[in-house]
Amino acid sequence: MINILIYMPNITKKDGGIFQYTEALIKNLAKIKNPDFHFYLFNVSDTNRYYQICRDLKNIDLIPLDKTKESILHKVKRHTFFFMAKIPAFQKVKQYSYIDPLIDKYKIDIVYCPYQDLPENLNIPGICTLHDLQELHFPEYFSAEERAKRANKYLNLVNSSSSIIVSYDHVKNDIIRYFDFDEDKIFVFLLNMSDLWFEKYSEKDILSLAEYNLPKNFCLYPAATWPHKNHINLVKAIYFLKSEFDLQINLVLTGSQNDHYKEIIKLATELEVLDLVFFLGIVGDQELYSLYKKCVGVIVPTKYEAGSFPLMESMLLGIPVICSNVTSLPETISNNQYCFDPDNIDNMAQLIKRLITDSEFLAGNIENSNIHKQRLTNNETVNNLLMAFTRTNSENL
Repeated sequence: MINILIYMPNITKKDGGIFQYTEALIKNLAKIKNPDFHFYLFNVSDTNRYYQICRDLKNIDLIPLDKTKESILHKVKRHTFFFMAKIPAFQKVKQYSYIDPLIDKYKIDIVYCPYQDLPENLNIPGICTLHDLQELHFPEYFSAEERAKRANKYLNLVNSSSSIIVSYDHVKNDIIRYFDFDEDKIFVFLLNMSDLWFEKYSEKDILSLAEYNLPKNFCLYPAATWPHKNHINLVKAIYFLKSEFDLQINLVLTGSQNDHYKEIIKLATELEVLDLVFFLGIVGDQELYSLYKKCVGVIVPTKYEAGSFPLMESMLLGIPVICSNVTSLPETISNNQYCFDPDNIDNMAQLIKRLITDSEFLAGNIENSNIHKQRLTNNETVNNLLMAFTRTNSENL
């Protein structure tokens, strides 16, 4: 029996794509029927949500919240050995992780974090999913302090990981190039995009959304307002369509609003398109499903993405979608006529115009998504996960 701790202590909806990836992972783990594998979820932020997911599963248990709290005795022991290790004579002394009591209690063999984190001083094999190294490609989106923190964190993470899981080859290539990590210990596979959050809904669950006072026709972009999500150029494209073609495109934006949100508001105000842009912030699952179903189409203008959930969700829901031509997005949509240069406002605007006005373009877009749905929902995720866990465990025995 291989017992695996899924380490996701503070994951919430505010984490955007990482949150979606984590939930998709749990759904994939639930499909593992091999009795030689058992999973324990470590979460302290939204235990009720994960209890609802896991309560009927035989191969996944949610660790009770009271068991996740570190005892005072263990905390004293951990800090004592930490400071002892700073003394030359004691540098080889064994360090303790704050989850060691859980590792002992549940006989954990591997700790797996579905994002860029692992507990410090882990004394058993650790696996993480490294989603991106965006700061190396777009350093201008990060302060010097943030770049230094990420460089140090990711170096320590890579050095302490027995294996790394990524969704796409471009992330694997970055890890090899910048961290000289053993490529044989990097597993590349996309999670199976079936049994996702929206599958519990149907047409009868579509809400009126009257409280948002939205226009009848609108385009949707669900994404946190990080600079690389490229809301700025999307707003410029909306302005371009208004000024050049007298075409008023209503744009609905959902997702966490960080400091960059103010810059987007400022630009929309200066360009006099604020009346066309609707910022809803984080919305509930049923509200987001309703927005997908009510929108004319989805626009994904991101400048960098390990993998785009809005793109995949749109394709699976049969919603017309266009996207930028970066990283994994062209591979996902698999048809370049629905891709645009995220830095070319004219190019983006022309494709948005076709999304709104060209019925043939719209029909072809939906047909393209239908063709590629099978690739997203019927892959070898379960076998790939088992291979990653088995090889990591065997190489560290």
